[in-house]
Amino acid sequence: MRIVKEEFLYPHPFASLTLKHIESDSGKHSKHLLLMKKDAVCLTLFDTHTNSLIFVNQFRIGADFNLELGESDTLEPVAGHIDPGESPIEAAIREAKEETDIDIDASSLEFIAKGLTSPGISNEMHHHYYADFDSSKFDMAKIMSTVHGIDDEEIKVVLINIEEAMNMVRNGKIFASHTIIGVMHAFFKYKALSF
Repeated sequence: MRIVKEEFLYPHPFASLTLKHIESDSGKHSKHLLLMKKDAVCLTLFDTHTNSLIFVNQFRIGADFNLELGESDTLEPVAGHIDPGESPIEAAIREAKEETDIDIDASSLEFIAKGLTSPGISNEMHHHYYADFDSSKFDMAKIMSTVHGIDDEEIKVVLINIEEAMNMVRNGKIFASHTIIGVMHAFFKYKALSF
């Protein structure tokens, strides 16, 4: 397989859109849109004090345009792009502070998995991590009543019991795939510790 032509359709600081003309080994020609994006980190935070997960709730344009969902705000883990020269762990720690005002130590991070978000159109890789934290050591009322984020972000922090979060995955109330990965990991880890 080889690229025979590239058309740069839209450059942007966070992503660029390119149309790639491909010739397969058998000589068949096809066109593919490629959304080039920076890799991102997703951090699922489990509160050992309340057996709950921290979610960030924010507007997402993709959810807004999905007619089946009828929802524009999403519940997600702490997440964000990995800056140039930054490791996924450093990004997870930075994003936790920016989005929740919670300080996480690198030694508490557990790697879950990494994977492409939508390989049919994008090169973006998500690096998934999990960490325990104790909400009794933080002013959660202040954290949950403050709007967080940088630039144009308006992020609200939500704490949801692990059992309820898993039910929300099952009934479609939690619908972002990177959130589902974190909830399922946390839920099965919680259940394993409960026996």
